[in-house]
Amino acid sequence: MDRNKLAYLNPFEKIGCMYCGYSNGFLLYAKEIAGRTEKYWCGITHEAKPGFKPQINQKERDFARFGDEADFHKKYGA
Repeated sequence: MDRNKLAYLNPFEKIGCMYCGYSNGFLLYAKEIAGRTEKYWCGITHEAKPGFKPQINQKERDFARFGDEADFHKKYGA
């Protein structure tokens, strides 16, 4: 939250910078909570169909592979 301190910005631009900084920080926080919740409740990747791009958080959090029962049981002990 430092861009609002720039001397060359007018008051409206400073308010805009503060709003963007706060909004983006809040959304990143919410995204992290949602990603951890998804990992906790359903840590299985989506089915890889043609043209599918895996979600980055599913790769980073080491989700179980879609349709791989052994991988699921290994990671979640279910």
